[in-house]
Amino acid sequence: MSNGVSIIIPAYNAERTLRECIVAVQQQTWEGRIAQIVVVNDGSTDNTLKIAYTFPYPNVYTISVSNGGVAKATNLGIKNTAHDVVIRLDSDVILEPDWLSKIMPWFDDPKVGAVSGFVECGNKSLIGRIMGYHLELRLSRMPQYPWTLWGANTAYRRSVLDKIGLFDEKLRASEDVDISHRIREAGYLLVLEKQARCKHMSKDTLRGFIRQQYRAAYYGIVEYRKRESR
Repeated sequence: MSNGVSIIIPAYNAERTLRECIVAVQQQTWEGRIAQIVVVNDGSTDNTLKIAYTFPYPNVYTISVSNGGVAKATNLGIKNTAHDVVIRLDSDVILEPDWLSKIMPWFDDPKVGAVSGFVECGNKSLIGRIMGYHLELRLSRMPQYPWTLWGANTAYRRSVLDKIGLFDEKLRASEDVDISHRIREAGYLLVLEKQARCKHMSKDTLRGFIRQQYRAAYYGIVEYRKRESR
């Protein structure tokens, strides 16, 4: 990619993991150019914004907005970038140092619209491990060219996003499923690169687990109905 990579990190009440997330991005061994790291503070009520500001501009560009959901925060970050590849990275994801080195070669193929890496469980608590290992199992069974990608560590070709539109801001979950289907419908491939690994810190409480599962189920139905109506 000629003009570098932008990494968008939407962050809501992410004080537990944000610093480690950003440092892992800065420690990537990829020989290309990370042109921009954009943290979008999505109306956090904890120390997320304070932590983001400890990383000086222009190395990390921080935007703070009222809470509007991950899709809206991601879109805002994308609109503030102008690079060939845009990476959506959740604030509770810690990339392995060679993540970008394994992801970026796929974009030499013009048919590839988006590439995601493999997610390993980073939790130590029982609830966190249950959630994390469930995701690991699902990803381990997926083919290299899947129907959808989990958006928490996914690189998108910017020209494809410009063609199909950005994330659907009405979806508070399953926005990654929706954009995956739209990328495929536009004729592009999705890739799951299982050698590009990262750790994900799932919710550590039963309440957080239940809320996350409810939102995923509700917006999964909304996304399905939207797709069926197209």
